[in-house]
Amino acid sequence: MDKISIIQHDNHSVSVDNQCQAKATINHIPYNDDIATRIEELNPDFIVFVPDELDQRNAIFKVDYIKQQHPRIPVIILSHTFETIDVLAYIRVGVSGFIDDMTDLSNTICVLKRGHYVLPNDWTEDFLLEVLHLKQRNKYTFSQLLHEHGIHLTKRETDVAYLLKQNKSNTEIGKKLDLRVGAVKVHVSHIYSKLNIKKRSEAVSFLNRIGMLRLGA
Repeated sequence: MDKISIIQHDNHSVSVDNQCQAKATINHIPYNDDIATRIEELNPDFIVFVPDELDQRNAIFKVDYIKQQHPRIPVIILSHTFETIDVLAYIRVGVSGFIDDMTDLSNTICVLKRGHYVLPNDWTEDFLLEVLHLKQRNKYTFSQLLHEHGIHLTKRETDVAYLLKQNKSNTEIGKKLDLRVGAVKVHVSHIYSKLNIKKRSEAVSFLNRIGMLRLGA
């Protein structure tokens, strides 16, 4: 039987569905308790954190502290509202899943046990669009950094260089960009020439150094 600790406001009680109650031992930890000590005492298999009574900065700080003290315990965020920037912050500090209703808890735990993340169904599309936007922005920034440092690649060469810095093979780059391996090799050769580099490892290292710089620096 799973042990679940629900961390919430001391004046607010989260109701748990009957299916979950039958399969788990549930206990509640108020925000104002010594959370780390209580978790140590209870040794839960899963933590449900309810941030709705806290400002988001404080909530993320508390979750970050919990994950630092107890990194092996999966943390699930229960909230009725999810902003993209907040979800990304929670993921960065190690949260494993998000639910907007406690009736989803049993299924969420089953999914987490299989090693997957869990996002609310009505939020997933927005999240994927945000990730796509971030990827596009990162590639644009990478292109601008190359230009600032006097490296003038064509659009297709920039696409190849962006994947090359991730240490992708020519075959992987070809699949990503829908190019034949021979065409990828030609683009890589042009990139080497423009970087004045002869080895792939040197190109990967150089492109990563460029990618870590800031625009205008």
